[in-house]
Amino acid sequence: MDFLKKLNITNIESNKTTNGSPKKYKILCLHGKRTSANIMKMQTAAFRGHIKMAYIFIDAPFVAVGPPDEGVALFYPDKPYYEW
Repeated sequence: MDFLKKLNITNIESNKTTNGSPKKYKILCLHGKRTSANIMKMQTAAFRGHIKMAYIFIDAPFVAVGPPDEGVALFYPDKPYYEW
């Protein structure tokens, strides 16, 4: 549960933090293979506009070895791609 501490998520079962203020929910967004956090931000922009929460995007730790899927390369050429 160390990753929850990094994201500052406390008291998961309650809608209030330990000091009684409303909890601000955070969603960790993990992209797929051979894409990136920036690509996922663009792909989820409309959804995020309707669901008001804190979104945390991170890139996978490894630079992609192979090419991305055709659809990703078509819409997001010349981007850095990452994989898990």
